[in-house]
Amino acid sequence: MCGIAGAFNRRGRTIDTTVLERMAGEMTHRGPDDSGFFTSPCAGLAFRRLSIIDLSGGHQPIGNEDGRIQVILNGEIYNYRELAAELQAAGHVFKTKSDTETIVHGYEEWGDAVFTHLRGMFGIAILDTRRNRLLVARDRFGIKPVYWTERDGLFLFASEIKSLLAHPAVSRAVDAKAIGEYLTMRYPLGPETMFAGIRCLPPAGMMIVDEVDVIESSYWQMPYDRPLITTMEEAEHELETALRDAVSSHLVADVPLGLFLSGGVDSTTMLAFMTELTSQPVKSFTANLGDNLTTDVAAARDAARHFGADHREVMIEPADIGLLEKIVWHLDQPISDPAVLPTYLLSKAARQEVTVVLSGEGSDETNAGYRHYLRHAAYAKHETWLRALAPLWPALRHVPGAGARLNGLMQIARCSSEAGRCLLTLRGDDRSDLLSPATRAAMNDSESKLAAVMQLCASRDPVERMQHLDRWTWMSECTLMKADRMTMAGSLEARVPFLDHPLAEIAARISPALRLHGGETKAVVRRILHKRFPPSSTRPQSGFVLPLSQWFREGDFNQWVSTLLTTESFAKRGAVDPIVARRIVDGYLATGRDTNVIWRLICLELWFRIFLD
Repeated sequence: MCGIAGAFNRRGRTIDTTVLERMAGEMTHRGPDDSGFFTSPCAGLAFRRLSIIDLSGGHQPIGNEDGRIQVILNGEIYNYRELAAELQAAGHVFKTKSDTETIVHGYEEWGDAVFTHLRGMFGIAILDTRRNRLLVARDRFGIKPVYWTERDGLFLFASEIKSLLAHPAVSRAVDAKAIGEYLTMRYPLGPETMFAGIRCLPPAGMMIVDEVDVIESSYWQMPYDRPLITTMEEAEHELETALRDAVSSHLVADVPLGLFLSGGVDSTTMLAFMTELTSQPVKSFTANLGDNLTTDVAAARDAARHFGADHREVMIEPADIGLLEKIVWHLDQPISDPAVLPTYLLSKAARQEVTVVLSGEGSDETNAGYRHYLRHAAYAKHETWLRALAPLWPALRHVPGAGARLNGLMQIARCSSEAGRCLLTLRGDDRSDLLSPATRAAMNDSESKLAAVMQLCASRDPVERMQHLDRWTWMSECTLMKADRMTMAGSLEARVPFLDHPLAEIAARISPALRLHGGETKAVVRRILHKRFPPSSTRPQSGFVLPLSQWFREGDFNQWVSTLLTTESFAKRGAVDPIVARRIVDGYLATGRDTNVIWRLICLELWFRIFLD
């Protein structure tokens, strides 16, 4: 895992190497082992390396035989050995054993189609000095980030926003729309970021930059035109085969590996396959949130004991102010998910023993793991009468017992044609009353943006369409970014086998009815796990739910919140309605309620102070 950055001046001006070094320096945590640079008359590449594969020979940038093609890679290419063999058979000569060099010769062989041959997680830049052009691409699911901006003909890209901000040409002007999205959804929606003019390259996105133009396109979409798998036996066989292959490919490394073990279905499934595929006990790491939340810890202990893992528990204590500031700095953009804290501390602890961890991110979106997919399936089954009842919902909700039975379905019925409102409702996190009038006005088109994402799904099935929406919003903009930033903050590489694209394509072929078989989420994955770990041993999972109310009461947070969120400078930011914000703060100080909203405001104010003040 690494950090990449670079520049291409479309007007032919020379690139300042000292600025490239400064950009790379902002990402030393992503690559503490090595650095590398390359400049041509109008372009430059910068690289920070965390050594994982070919420890002695994988220095980047890596060039072709005459040095006129240069490549930098953040991530891993899991099929690099197969690609190297194919390219060597075609006459290409390799000078290293690194996965990055396969991209160099792959570009020579396949041109811009090289990214379709890659199996992995990546942010990649290819500088072709022969044609005076730059290619930048991101992996299919957005596991690894790529940000970019263009100012006065100068195109800049980097793995992290703070690297772009290190360039003197880049402004720190705020995008009010992104602030509104953060306050209502807990994270800003891409491709825009909290900084006006800085954008995130979408998953499976590719950019071609030359003297004439900057062209953005996509090189992959989830295929929905293949025959569906309609029997549980075939679904289980196909997914199990793909899972074993995915985990096996993700174990390729020249450094120690481990596992983030939460005790849930996904990470326990990872543990089961890792145990089958390795000869040594798996090193597993679990966040222990204390006595008030022991279910996940006990489940992780049970799984580790069953599979003979070499298990560690990391105690998660209430965060001090300095730690929160450090986390917000690493995030680049505020993500109001308290799980960033245990993920960061778990990563720092795991890095003492391993350099790579496997994790279960992406399984919920790939295998239909969220409960709201069940509501969408039920809505599709009863769509006609639910649409008829939708106008009557204000009256029906007061009928004793009706609200509890119909609430989830009626939520979907009311907003089935409005993807944005649907997502906000399903997340249960809309605080639009907190927005200032200016912020509210700036984000008027956010729902249409989400609706456009939904329309890109080639499937008409409501469950698949919701999976698609979650995959390209919540997963790519929040879950994966949290995982990338917090593990990289500890110089730890996180790999997510459930987002291996051959596995995801198999999962997309499984009938939605089988994914939710018997009213159970990710039913196929559960059947695969239960062959190795009996259902009686599986405990319900609560996830990283931090005891914020308890922490805030026990620490110095009350005084800090009062100081941080009632200052004149906070009120003058213009992001929130100061009257509503003060009412929320006063209510929290008096009763301890709204701790999640308080957390959201704290992260936003810290972001303002760190990146703007």
